[in-house]
Amino acid sequence: MVAKALGLEWRFNGAISMPHEMLGFIDAGGTYHRTPFRDCYEHGGVYCFDEVDRSDAVALLAVNPHLANGIAQFPDGQIHRHKDCIIIGTANTWGLGADANYSGATKLDDAFMSRFPIRINWDIDEKLERDICGNVDWACRVQKARAKARAAGLKVMIDVRMSIAGAALIANGMDSDEVASMTYLANLKPEQRTIVGG
Repeated sequence: MVAKALGLEWRFNGAISMPHEMLGFIDAGGTYHRTPFRDCYEHGGVYCFDEVDRSDAVALLAVNPHLANGIAQFPDGQIHRHKDCIIIGTANTWGLGADANYSGATKLDDAFMSRFPIRINWDIDEKLERDICGNVDWACRVQKARAKARAAGLKVMIDVRMSIAGAALIANGMDSDEVASMTYLANLKPEQRTIVGG
C-alpha cells in the first residue's frame, strides 16, 4: 500500500541465508542474474525485506553498504542507489533474538540494525480483522481471548489467522466452541484455557 500510495513498484524477499539472494550472481557463462533487490536499488521502488529476523546474520552484513550509502557493489559492478529506492524491513521481533513466541528468530547485528533507525510497533488492526475474516461475532470472540491472554501476560499466539480459519470452519457448519478448541485454544494448557475463556 505504501508503494501504491507513492506510485512506485513493490518488490520483496523473505528470509535469506546467502548474500547472492539479495545481490544476484554471475553464472559460469558470465551472465549476471538480477534480483528484486537489485532492481529496486537501481530503478527505484518500495522494497520490503520481510522476515528479516529469520535471515542469516552473515548474509545480511553483505548488504550493509547498500543500505547506508548512495552507491554499492553488486557482482557486475558499482550501482548508484535510485533516489526513489525505499527499503523497509519487517520482523516479528525487534532483532534481539528468539523469544517465547518466535523461537526461530535470530539476533541481528547492531551494524545492520542501525541501518533502520525508524521502527514502528505495528499491532493487529482489529477492525480490519473483523472486516476480512467473514464472521464478525467469531472475530470478536478471538479478539476477547487475545485481550485476556495479554492482560494475564500469557506468552501465547492468538493471531488474525485464527479469526480467518475459524470463520471458514463455522461457515462450513462447525460449532463455534469446537472451532475455538481447534484454533486459539489448541496449544494452550488447561489453566491458560481457563484464563482466556472458551
